[in-house]
Amino acid sequence: IQSLKNSEAIVATFIQGVDDTDRPYTMVFSSAPDDDGEMASTVVMADSMGNSFRCQVEVLTKNEQEGEEVFATYPCAPAMFGPVHIAKLVETQGVVAEATLRTPGADEMYGCLGEPVENDMLDGAIHLVHRGSCTFEDKAWNQKNRYGASGVLVVNSDPEDLFVMSGSDSEESDKFPPTVLISGNQGKELLALY
Repeated sequence: IQSLKNSEAIVATFIQGVDDTDRPYTMVFSSAPDDDGEMASTVVMADSMGNSFRCQVEVLTKNEQEGEEVFATYPCAPAMFGPVHIAKLVETQGVVAEATLRTPGADEMYGCLGEPVENDMLDGAIHLVHRGSCTFEDKAWNQKNRYGASGVLVVNSDPEDLFVMSGSDSEESDKFPPTVLISGNQGKELLALY
């Protein structure tokens, strides 16, 4: 796709499928140069009925004088399970998870430990985990089951790549918290803030 404004190329990837209600959907991943010449990605999910959703992670800072302020914004890619699946987004008209970010401990970097912890460890936070060692569904379920996570942010092992995280189209998709993927570089940047 060619940009009409500045004649620079925009890279777009289209993914088509059918959701669990047999309604077709299309996901569009696009990358274009930002003001600094770096490739910036945007992820838009759409179905054939005209519904569309943008996937974005915003990091907020809070202080008593100024209130909340957006500190950083990252494009993300959704999971094909849980409340960020296109069929669920159409039902709910979108989902927002707002909570404290919890970074992983050394023994749980990948989010694959599933045993529940003591009730006083339930935090309702958005949990950051790294890609690898278990399925995306396992990561999401483990963080919810283990800590009561209100969301899961998966850091890709590739520094720049975003992709749709696969799922099993399970009947139990409601058991998962909102789960999205950010690039490895964005994950590194986010971890440096903590």
